[in-house]
Amino acid sequence: RLLHMKNDFIMNITLDDPLATNILSCWNKYKHNKFNITKVETCTNNGIQSSNVLELLDFKQDNIFQECLNNILQNIKNLLGLNLYYYWVHFVEYFEGGYQDIHNHKQNEDYSFVLYLNTCSDGETYFNVDPPVSISPNKNNMILFSSNIDHGAKTCYNKKVLVGGLRRYS
Repeated sequence: RLLHMKNDFIMNITLDDPLATNILSCWNKYKHNKFNITKVETCTNNGIQSSNVLELLDFKQDNIFQECLNNILQNIKNLLGLNLYYYWVHFVEYFEGGYQDIHNHKQNEDYSFVLYLNTCSDGETYFNVDPPVSISPNKNNMILFSSNIDHGAKTCYNKKVLVGGLRRYS
């Protein structure tokens, strides 16, 4: 479902289960490895964020996780009709009162996505567009959007997401 379109777009897509379930299972298995959690400053507040899972051995060696990533990428490529590749992928898990500062990714990639791995009653992802767009976290929903759109996440408890950046092949 297309939610916003001018020069940029925001789409809300529902993916098939067990994709989110399998991805969440991988996160729960590997998040306790301290080498998988980033130490650098991010826009994530009161939560944890993985380093780029494309570079982490636990995730690179997990066939189920790799199959899920391939499935997501293929869905996006089919939807947009573009030849794309992953630039980065991170997990974000929010604790009580966690939120995401407003930011964009225009300096890194062409398209971004947020895949909700669980359903929460709060913690909407919001976009600074006219008119404003806000999307509630529902398991299996993925938001795909132009990377130059400013976005953030409202205060929540126990929200888990997989976020990624995609680039076009030149």
